[in-house]
Formats: sequence, structure tokens, C-alpha cells
Amino acid sequence: MRVILFVGFLGSGKTSLMLPLARFLVERREAVDGRMPVVIIENEVGDVSIDDAVLRQEGLSVRELFGGCICCQLTADLTSCINDIHAEIDPHWVLVEATGLGTPQPIVSTIDRYGKGVERVTTLAVIDAVRWNELIVVVEPLVTKQVTGADVVAVNKTDLVDADTLEEVTRGVAALNGRAKVVRLSAGEGVGPEVWEKVIGP
Repeated sequence: MRVILFVGFLGSGKTSLMLPLARFLVERREAVDGRMPVVIIENEVGDVSIDDAVLRQEGLSVRELFGGCICCQLTADLTSCINDIHAEIDPHWVLVEATGLGTPQPIVSTIDRYGKGVERVTTLAVIDAVRWNELIVVVEPLVTKQVTGADVVAVNKTDLVDADTLEEVTRGVAALNGRAKVVRLSAGEGVGPEVWEKVIGP
């Protein structure tokens, strides 16, 4: 199984990007060997999920983790969930949505150490281009950890900012993490397959 971990501050667009990525992976027909192509693990702080109904409407298999953040008190539950998925389903891809407060490093470390059947973990940080300048000041430690821990940074909502702002955001991301692949996109306007190919890698 290959795991893609979505991180990003509240309202950045993680779920809005997760759905089209899941569709893209299904359309690539990676289930030709009979394996399910995609399973989604979503994490909500609180007791009720607001996204799982939407995901299920797309015909996707969804596992939920409630009551905490998977980067801290639910790490054991996340490991157990991934291991159960491997034993019961063994899909090609597992998409994990962290809460808006989640940071990549502890989650990836947990999966790498205890996850069974995991070939690779790719971290995708979703950045809200509209609120970047605000968030990098107000919640700077969190945003910094999300960006520096990412393999790919998706600068989202590009349709809502001008070219100068987009360049400023891109430079800010690159200054924090020069090794990450950076893609510019708009979940609202749709994401082309060439972008997803860049996200998932070879």
C-alpha cells in the first residue's frame, strides 16, 4: 500500500482535493488485479464527522478516527486502522486526512515504524493561498511544521488571488521547504491529471 497523508490548516481544502485525487486513482484502474484502489482514513477532532457522508456518496471506502488528533493521542488507533486495512482490504492507496491541527512528522514516523504493508508515505500539505499571509503570522509554528514536513505542497485557491500574491505565497513555501514539489491548483476549478501525476510520483 502507498499512503498519502493530507495536512493543512482548517479550511485549506483538504477534503475538496482528496475527493478528486481518489477519483483519479480509481480511474487509473489500479484495481485490475482485483484489489480495491483507494481507502480513505479521515480524522475529525470531536465526536461527529462532517465529511464522511460526502465521501461515502462518492462510493469510497472510509474509516474514521474520532475524539482526537492522529498526530498525538490517536497514533495507536491510526496504526491499528492501517494494519486492519492491510489485512482486510490491501488497497493500492490509502489516503489519510489529518485534522487542521495535524503535523506530518509524528504521523509519518508512526506509520513508518508500525504500519504493515506500507510501501511509502507521501505527505501532501495543502496551503490556502488566500490566507497564507495571515496564517503564517497567527499560527506560524503549525504552518511551518506542515510545510517543512511535506513532500508535496499544494497551493490551493489560486483562482482567488492575483499573480503577485501567488508568487509571494510560492516563494514563502519554497523558503520553508526547498526540497518539496510545489503544485498550484484550484479545487474549485478542477485539477488536471498532470497535477495528480506530479503529486503521486512514480
